[in-house]
Amino acid sequence: MNKRIKKKYLSDEEHKILRLYHTAESVQFYRFNESLNNAKSYVSIWGKPKLHDGTNNTIWADVSTYHNDKSVMVSTSIRGGK
Repeated sequence: MNKRIKKKYLSDEEHKILRLYHTAESVQFYRFNESLNNAKSYVSIWGKPKLHDGTNNTIWADVSTYHNDKSVMVSTSIRGGK
Protein backbone atom coordinates (compact mmCIF):
# COMPACT_ATOMS: atom_id res chain seq x y z
CA MET A 1 0.00 0.00 0.00
CA ASN A 2 1.23 3.50 -0.79
CA LYS A 3 2.96 4.89 2.33
CA ARG A 4 1.62 8.41 1.76
CA ILE A 5 -1.95 7.11 1.70
CA LYS A 6 -1.24 5.03 4.77
CA LYS A 7 0.04 8.03 6.73
CA LYS A 8 -2.21 10.89 5.65
CA TYR A 9 -5.57 9.90 4.34
CA LEU A 10 -6.96 6.74 5.92
CA SER A 11 -8.51 6.44 9.35
CA ASP A 12 -7.88 3.45 11.62
CA GLU A 13 -11.28 2.02 10.61
CA GLU A 14 -10.43 2.33 6.92
CA HIS A 15 -7.12 0.54 7.50
CA LYS A 16 -8.98 -2.29 9.24
CA ILE A 17 -11.43 -2.60 6.35
CA LEU A 18 -8.57 -2.75 3.85
CA ARG A 19 -6.83 -5.45 5.90
CA LEU A 20 -10.06 -7.46 6.00
CA TYR A 21 -10.54 -7.00 2.23
CA HIS A 22 -6.98 -8.11 1.44
CA THR A 23 -7.18 -11.23 3.61
CA ALA A 24 -10.73 -12.33 2.70
CA GLU A 25 -11.58 -14.98 0.13
CA SER A 26 -14.70 -13.10 -0.95
CA VAL A 27 -16.26 -9.73 -0.19
CA GLN A 28 -19.88 -8.59 -0.43
CA PHE A 29 -21.19 -5.05 -0.17
CA TYR A 30 -24.92 -4.42 0.24
CA ARG A 31 -27.31 -1.50 0.51
CA PHE A 32 -31.04 -1.91 0.90
CA ASN A 33 -34.18 0.02 -0.09
CA GLU A 34 -32.53 2.49 -2.42
CA SER A 35 -34.09 4.42 -5.29
CA LEU A 36 -33.27 3.13 -8.77
CA ASN A 37 -30.79 5.96 -9.41
CA ASN A 38 -29.03 5.52 -6.05
CA ALA A 39 -28.86 1.76 -6.55
CA LYS A 40 -27.30 2.10 -10.00
CA SER A 41 -24.88 4.74 -8.73
CA TYR A 42 -23.76 2.59 -5.79
CA VAL A 43 -23.24 -0.56 -7.86
CA SER A 44 -21.50 1.43 -10.61
CA ILE A 45 -18.65 2.16 -8.20
CA TRP A 46 -17.47 -1.40 -8.92
CA GLY A 47 -18.84 -2.10 -12.40
CA LYS A 48 -21.78 -2.04 -14.76
CA PRO A 49 -24.99 -2.83 -12.82
CA LYS A 50 -27.35 -5.61 -13.85
CA LEU A 51 -31.00 -5.54 -12.78
CA HIS A 52 -32.66 -8.73 -11.49
CA ASP A 53 -36.16 -9.50 -10.28
CA GLY A 54 -36.19 -10.74 -6.72
CA THR A 55 -38.84 -12.07 -4.38
CA ASN A 56 -41.50 -10.01 -2.59
CA ASN A 57 -41.75 -7.38 -5.34
CA THR A 58 -38.06 -6.46 -5.07
CA ILE A 59 -35.63 -5.55 -7.82
CA TRP A 60 -31.88 -5.97 -7.26
CA ALA A 61 -29.05 -4.12 -8.98
CA ASP A 62 -25.78 -5.98 -8.70
CA VAL A 63 -22.38 -6.75 -10.14
CA SER A 64 -20.25 -9.80 -9.34
CA THR A 65 -16.64 -10.07 -10.43
CA TYR A 66 -13.31 -11.56 -9.49
CA HIS A 67 -10.49 -9.25 -8.50
CA ASN A 68 -7.06 -10.60 -7.57
CA ASP A 69 -8.52 -14.13 -7.14
CA LYS A 70 -11.19 -12.75 -4.81
CA SER A 71 -14.93 -12.93 -5.43
CA VAL A 72 -16.45 -9.45 -5.08
CA MET A 73 -20.19 -8.76 -5.09
CA VAL A 74 -21.85 -5.35 -4.84
CA SER A 75 -25.62 -5.47 -4.52
CA THR A 76 -28.50 -3.07 -3.83
CA SER A 77 -32.22 -3.64 -3.36
CA ILE A 78 -34.42 -1.05 -5.05
CA ARG A 79 -37.14 0.59 -3.02
CA GLY A 80 -40.64 -0.07 -4.31
CA GLY A 81 -39.57 -2.93 -6.52
CA LYS A 82 -41.92 -3.48 -9.42
